[in-house]
Amino acid sequence: MGALICTIELNKTGGTTVTVKDEEGKITQTLVMDGKSITIKVLKEDDSKSATITMDQTKIVSTVAGDETSTVTQVHDTLTMKVKNFVVDAETVKMTSSKTTDLEAQDAMTVKATKALSVSTDDAFTLKSMKAMTVEATGAMDIETKQAFGLKGLKVEAKAESALTLQTPGNFELKGSVVNITGSARAAMVGPVVNVGQTVTVLKGAVVQLDGALVKIG
Repeated sequence: MGALICTIELNKTGGTTVTVKDEEGKITQTLVMDGKSITIKVLKEDDSKSATITMDQTKIVSTVAGDETSTVTQVHDTLTMKVKNFVVDAETVKMTSSKTTDLEAQDAMTVKATKALSVSTDDAFTLKSMKAMTVEATGAMDIETKQAFGLKGLKVEAKAESALTLQTPGNFELKGSVVNITGSARAAMVGPVVNVGQTVTVLKGAVVQLDGALVKIG
């Protein structure tokens, strides 16, 4: 680095300007105090890259300009950051707000944890998608509620690769305009008392067997 050119300008109306210029490196550092605000700027002349901090009695504005421009503005109650990319790299991150917190992405959003991930609330919880939604687990999955549980859709399909069990200690009701129960190998209804039919009842098969200590027909 060659010799620096240092100047101090004093002006009754314009204030004080301190300039340090490195002609070899094409870098100019400027401090301006005009009685209303203080501006500190570092400018790389050959590619127009610069960093500027401006402050007055109401705000502090930090700007870094190059191929893109990032700006941080701080006033007495708000801190605003405008950047192309925002990166936080820390061992531990904790964010707390005493009131509403909003996270919004106008493109895709990903939330990922290498270990356990927990989402909880002391109030109502809503999960909504305007398009398809997939919930998948490679291990076991439990869904439990202490109150009523509702499952509703235009078409609902439950499929198990091995066994499917529906169980309740109370009443179990299967209702539809048409109900079909089909077993590719065998279908059975077993109970101390089994009622089949109401108005018209049809029992049909290559072999139909009615067996019991007491069988009543009609």
